[in-house]
Amino acid sequence: MAPLALGPAACAAPSWRLGPIGPMAAGLGPLGPAPRASLAIAAPVDARPAVERRGRRATREGRREGGPGGAEGHELAAEGPGTDAARALGAALRTALSDARVARAPRPGEAPDYTLSVRLEHLYVTRYLRPGGARGRPGGADAGLVYGNAGLRVALVEGGAASGRAIVREYVGGACVLRAGEPSAGERARRVALERALAKLARSLGGALDRLGRGPSVYRGPARSSPPPVFLVERVSRTRELLETLYVDTAAASVLRHEVTLLPDPSYGRPGEWLLARRSVEGLWLPDAAYQALARTLDPSYDLRALDDAERYHFFGPREAPARPPPAEARPASEPSPPPAAGPAPPQKAPGRRPPKRRRPARTN
Repeated sequence: MAPLALGPAACAAPSWRLGPIGPMAAGLGPLGPAPRASLAIAAPVDARPAVERRGRRATREGRREGGPGGAEGHELAAEGPGTDAARALGAALRTALSDARVARAPRPGEAPDYTLSVRLEHLYVTRYLRPGGARGRPGGADAGLVYGNAGLRVALVEGGAASGRAIVREYVGGACVLRAGEPSAGERARRVALERALAKLARSLGGALDRLGRGPSVYRGPARSSPPPVFLVERVSRTRELLETLYVDTAAASVLRHEVTLLPDPSYGRPGEWLLARRSVEGLWLPDAAYQALARTLDPSYDLRALDDAERYHFFGPREAPARPPPAEARPASEPSPPPAAGPAPPQKAPGRRPPKRRRPARTN
């Protein structure tokens, strides 16, 4: 692509301006039982570049077609006056985590188990400018696309914010593409992008707390002594964005269901390797004792190996049964055995003869 030359700030239409961020749901249902851990949310920090608030118009040099309105490039929408993105993000974040039932809010006077800090790295809307005419005309700039982008840098800290021991550090992003002709396309694209980023954050936090044994979906029952009817195996995609899960019938060693979902945690496992899942069919996270018991019950029938992952077993499919010799054909008791076939007797080896002993000559004095 040719480099973009940044021109003076363009005055965007009202539909392209960034408005206040209202509360929104994360698009997730309950992840499991009532959450156990308490989570405090520190005040978000707005760390966006100034250009994302001001708005700027980028055009591509040498591509002027159809007069002054025919520039090709991207236009960054300006933010509406009086927008407090950090405060609005805090309200949206509390609503999203509450809807996802990831953790509960600390009670009055209670020290939180964990604290979540969030930095707003990006939140902006751009639109693509097509060459060929002025705005509002067929083929003009309004016939392009609208891109909404949101980026959050989060850290999950054990205890209060001053403890300094971060358990999870992650960058979470969301994006959305809409047609410019839709009503309030810029506002909707920004909201959808932020909603997707918050949904990814809720899944990531739920998975992290589950691994710590304090999440909303931890199995708390007794360890298994017999194999379950169905168990799960999974692998991470090459891009570390998707999780592929197989539901396996234990007795028949056949796949009952194949699912592909968003990966809750990029550090879940190495891409492309099948692992025995640490979740039950009901979606509950298995602690160490329950997971080890599951592996022991499946080990006689399936090839499970602890190679280079201290938390999961690699899965190599069902074990091959040892080959058995074919059973001999049984004869009826009344039927006599046939006599051996007549034929020439096998040649017999002639008995060997010992050579005569050599006599020593008599000594003469």
